[in-house]
Amino acid sequence: MLEIIDPKDSPFSMEKLEAETYAASPHGIAVCSIAPITPGHTLIISKRIVTSMTELADDELCDIAIFSRHVTTVLMNVFGVNKFGWTIQDGEAAGQTVHHFHLHIILDKPFSTPVWYPKQDKSDEEVVDSKSRSRLSPQDMSTIVTNLRNYF
Repeated sequence: MLEIIDPKDSPFSMEKLEAETYAASPHGIAVCSIAPITPGHTLIISKRIVTSMTELADDELCDIAIFSRHVTTVLMNVFGVNKFGWTIQDGEAAGQTVHHFHLHIILDKPFSTPVWYPKQDKSDEEVVDSKSRSRLSPQDMSTIVTNLRNYF
C-alpha cells in the first residue's frame, strides 16, 4: 500500500527538482525526465504532494490537465513530432514507484508504434522504470532545461 510521505522526503519536492524544472503552473511543474524514454520525455508533477490523481482538488486537476496540454503542444513543436502519449501510473498495481502524483508526456515519431508499448507488454519481466534506463548527464539535463525554458 502506498504510504503518506513527508514533503521533505519526496523525490519530487520542489527544491530537489529546481534544476530539472522548465515550466510551472499554479498547481504543477514540468520537469525533464532524468531517464527519458524518448527525447522530450517530461513529467508533470503536482505541487501539492498527493499519491493519487483522485486526491487532487478539482481546480488542481483542471490546472494540471490544461498545463499538460500546453506543455505537450510546445514539446511537439520543439521536438518536431506529431504524436504523444500521456501515462499515469496510479497505485502500485499500475506500476507507480514514486509516491507523488505525476503524469508522463512521452513524445513519439510519426507513424511509428509507440516505443513504450513493447516494454509495457514485458513489464512483468522487465521493469519500465527510470532505474533501468540510461540517465542524462548533468550537462545534458542543463542544456535541455535551459533550451525548454526559452519557450515558456
